[in-house]
Amino acid sequence: MDRRFYPNEQPEYRKARNELLDAEAALRDQLERVAALRRTLPLGGELEQDYRFEERDAAAGVRSVKLSELFGAGRDSL
Repeated sequence: MDRRFYPNEQPEYRKARNELLDAEAALRDQLERVAALRRTLPLGGELEQDYRFEERDAAAGVRSVKLSELFGAGRDSL
C-alpha cells in the first residue's frame, strides 16, 4: 500500500487519500473472500435440455449450435 507523502500535500488530502487506500484494501480482501467461496461451490444441477443458439459466422452465415458444443469436449463447467 502506497502511503508515501507528496510534496506540499494538505492534511485533508492525506486523510482522504488514506481513507481511499484503506477502502481499496478492504475491497481487494472482500474480492478474495468471494473468489474463495466461488472456488468451493459444489457442482450445480443438470440442465433439462441441451439448449440451442444461433451462431453467426461471416463466412458460413448463421447456424444452430447446442450449448454443449459451445465450450468444447470434456468441459463440464464454464
